[in-house]
Amino acid sequence: MATLDEIHAVILAGKFDRLAELSQQLETVMAQIESPPAPVSDVLRQKMQRNRDCLAAALRGMRAAHQRISDIRKASQGLTTYDQRGATALLGSFPALPRRV
Repeated sequence: MATLDEIHAVILAGKFDRLAELSQQLETVMAQIESPPAPVSDVLRQKMQRNRDCLAAALRGMRAAHQRISDIRKASQGLTTYDQRGATALLGSFPALPRRV
C-alpha cells in the first residue's frame, strides 16, 4: 500500500518520470499478494481509484495547457476574421512569443 501512496505523491508533485519505476514496484508487490482480506482489498481498490482519478485529472490539465499554448501561438500569427463573402481573412500579425525550455 505504501507504493500506491508513493505513486499518489508523485502524481501530485508532477514527477511523472518516476511512474514507470513505481509501477514496476507495484507489479512486484501485487504479484506477491495472493488473496488479501476484504478490508485490505477495499483499501487497495480505493487507493488505485484515487490514483487513476489523479492521473486522469493531470492528463486533462496537460491537454488544456497544450491547447492554451496552441491558441496563444495562433493568436500571435494574427487575427482570423471573415469578410463580407464569408471567406476567412488574416488581419496583421504580432511578434513571435519567446520559447522557454
